Amino acid sequence: MKSHKTKVVTFKRKRQGKTDYNKRIKLLASNKPRLVIRKSLKNITAQIVEYGTNGDKITASAHSRELIKMGWSRKKP
Repeated sequence: MKSHKTKVVTFKRKRQGKTDYNKRIKLLASNKPRLVIRKSLKNITAQIVEYGTNGDKITASAHSRELIKMGWSRKKP
């Protein structure tokens, strides 16, 4: 019979220090939309996301490639 407790492993992102779950729960409970920015080597995507019980819903999205189509230049002067 065991004489010690079984070790409970915390979430991986919490162990790595990437996610503060207390702060995340407060953010989601506030029912305010949040801005999510994802970047790759060449492009940036920005999304406004609303929390829902069935899953998150993206209300608006923008991509850096759209700016090039509108006439913005990537070259530095």
